[in-house]
Amino acid sequence: MPSTEYVDREVLKTSLMIRTAEWDEYLDTLLAAAREAIDKHTGQNFLETNTDVIRYFDGNGTKVLAIDEATAITLVRVDINLDNTWSITLVEDVDFTLYPLNTQPKNSMVIRSISKLLNVFPNQPRAVEVTGTWGYSQIPDLVAQAACCTAGRWFKRKDKDYKDITGDGGVNTLDPDVIVMLESFKADSSGRIEILFP
Repeated sequence: MPSTEYVDREVLKTSLMIRTAEWDEYLDTLLAAAREAIDKHTGQNFLETNTDVIRYFDGNGTKVLAIDEATAITLVRVDINLDNTWSITLVEDVDFTLYPLNTQPKNSMVIRSISKLLNVFPNQPRAVEVTGTWGYSQIPDLVAQAACCTAGRWFKRKDKDYKDITGDGGVNTLDPDVIVMLESFKADSSGRIEILFP
């Protein structure tokens, strides 16, 4: 069964030196809240989707199109006429190549010079439909550490003598070190529509 959090509860308990099950339910709540705070800060979710999901992207008039992190792409269609007919279907390694080449997840598509269908992605909104599994097959270490630090910090607030290093006491604020950990994972601000297959 795939994980629903960015770090295992037992890892958090070890970091907090908790040896009993007394706080388990509360820690689960904090881990879920930490995941939500990280998602909000970065603009993305790091859990891998369990099924194919359609996502739409704006074209940009160039050969390179940034996409969300994906573990597998199964279908790419282009709506040249903006009539929702998706008349062009692109084939991987014939019409486009996924990047980065030697690692997962993939986060961009590049039109190949040998493609007979497209030279560039059309410079139009919602022009590219991509079906695939999204997210990360394994949670990045920095994201897991950020979740552990965030949940642990919130847990310690129950202690009377705990002093929050941010000094603002805000429930949803992230630790400055966590913000640094997550900096390279911040997504762009482009919107998208998701459709989950039944």
